[in-house]
Amino acid sequence: GGRPFKLVGLALTPLRDGPKNRQECGEVVLQANYSSVLLSLPEWNVTISPMAVPSYDYQKNWLSGPKVRLDLGFSLRVPEESLQVAPHGIIGQSFDGDGIGISGARDPAPRAGAHLSTTAMAEGAIEGSWRDYVMASEYDTAFKFSRFGAAFAAPRNTTALTGERIRSLANTGSAMATEKY
Repeated sequence: GGRPFKLVGLALTPLRDGPKNRQECGEVVLQANYSSVLLSLPEWNVTISPMAVPSYDYQKNWLSGPKVRLDLGFSLRVPEESLQVAPHGIIGQSFDGDGIGISGARDPAPRAGAHLSTTAMAEGAIEGSWRDYVMASEYDTAFKFSRFGAAFAAPRNTTALTGERIRSLANTGSAMATEKY
């Protein structure tokens, strides 16, 4: 298990007063639940949970890599159609209101003894190219499709995307993303 967190400025720091601590700052609520954290914002919930990498524990052919991953879950607290500024970015594009997921380019599965270099950059599933999402610094908010500070922004235009279309959780107001650490 982990330790709960407290929002201090822009940093999270461990608390020592319990695994289910709750901190509030205006409309923002940070709720620890042992090793996971729920960040509630006026329009969004963000869940952060550490999880074991399944292939590490259950497969004999596990090659190498992290043993734990950090799962991020995003869900809307308001109806998607009520958003004045449609989200964008790599994860935000999942909330385009059409209920259809679009799969982009993927790397081949790793093989024992083979060197694997990532080349796929979600081509076909994202507007533009990965270069359009690069920011000048870690705290920058500007990129080609940035919504930061906007009063209104329509959802992404999916007509030019070439990836395979599949039913998605987008119409339920939630999306999951996994980031390994």
